[in-house]
Amino acid sequence: MAHLPADTLRNRTFIGLLIAQFLAAFNDQAIHASAMFFAINQKVMTDAQAITLMPILFYAPWALFVTLAGYYADRFSKRNVLIFWKLVEIGIMLFAYHQHVPLTAALSRNDEILPRFIITSLPHGAIGFIVAAIVAAALSPSLNAMAATTVNDFYLKYVRPDADQATLMRLSRQATYGWGIVQLAVALGAQWMRQSVLDAGLSVLSLTTGPVLGAFMVGVLTRHVGSRAMLGGMAAGAIMMAAIWSTGALAWTWWALAGAATTSGVALLLALFPAFRTAPGGPVAAA
Repeated sequence: MAHLPADTLRNRTFIGLLIAQFLAAFNDQAIHASAMFFAINQKVMTDAQAITLMPILFYAPWALFVTLAGYYADRFSKRNVLIFWKLVEIGIMLFAYHQHVPLTAALSRNDEILPRFIITSLPHGAIGFIVAAIVAAALSPSLNAMAATTVNDFYLKYVRPDADQATLMRLSRQATYGWGIVQLAVALGAQWMRQSVLDAGLSVLSLTTGPVLGAFMVGVLTRHVGSRAMLGGMAAGAIMMAAIWSTGALAWTWWALAGAATTSGVALLLALFPAFRTAPGGPVAAA
């Protein structure tokens, strides 16, 4: 059934849009007024200067960048654009804040500046909300994915294929709790790491990305490499990555390339031998 426009402005959707737009405009003007009064209170400028300059300072960026922002919003993912510029705003605000409130001690790592600001400069209630939001944003998608994988790919396939929905739901909740505890343990242990969490996460991801990328490239670009040769290449790639990780022969930024090259090279080499060729109608092709 088609949804026709409402006859009156009392439609729920319109009222919600009206409230959202009002709050956005109110928030924008409240920030402008707060910044102006703060500048006057801090003697940064006089009343006349604030009244003259503040509207220009606030509306000039909008006039200059609104077209560019619309272009990028249409060209790229709006979610990614919003996240990127929100991170830029946080960086600019931290820079401006520490111009007036210098750091009392040197940072051990560059990514420590935001957590230190949260702990030392915000009230306890705001700290709790921010920490809860960070934990929820970090854990929710991965917890759902890992719980679903545990239930569908392991329990339902190998343990109890005939499990009913109530059992699967109960196990999903238990898996979510379990993986949440594991992730909390990893997060607590990360505070003793010397490198940043981002570098550590990307380095761990690079361990598996290389063999997977090599297998993908061989599967897409060739037609004569069978499953046996592919599995052999991925095994060689995994062994190579374990050796590089244990010896530290390469920086983690090269791990994906090394793993992909090893996997694809060994797979192509094994495909030359008849024992590793997969036939269309059988397990092994004839020589």
